[in-house]
Amino acid sequence: MTPATSTLPKRLKVVSVQIYGTKMRALLDSGAIPNVMNASVASQLSLSPKPISTKITVANGQNTTCLGAIENMRVSLNGTVTSLNFLVVEGSPVEILIGYPTLEELQACIDLGHQSVRIVLANKTVKMSLEFDQVSPIVAGSETDSEDFTSDVDSFA
Repeated sequence: MTPATSTLPKRLKVVSVQIYGTKMRALLDSGAIPNVMNASVASQLSLSPKPISTKITVANGQNTTCLGAIENMRVSLNGTVTSLNFLVVEGSPVEILIGYPTLEELQACIDLGHQSVRIVLANKTVKMSLEFDQVSPIVAGSETDSEDFTSDVDSFA
């Protein structure tokens, strides 16, 4: 298969989150089902994903194997902590991807005009700034293509 010429944008809008006191960049992706953690982040944080057997399908239809799951990971969103589940994959151009079910649960309101996101956690409204994140362009159809994630594990997110 010849790689397509489309690429990810060179700059993505992300929010800052903290996991175990380490600042991470999270892409809020309303087109994704699971929350995804890049394998390098799991390694950096010395996490051991629970083995599961599922495939992740990226936006262009290619599959990649999920390396495991991280359940009930405590994530700080602008100082307010929540527990999220993640599928761990290699090749994601972002450290953390937060998918639609979590965004819906958090009642996320993305305001591009003010470059901010409002979420509701524990009956408290939390506002976060959208930031630009430089990413390396990844050619669609390549081995590490990771434009968007969907999964056959709908209940995991």
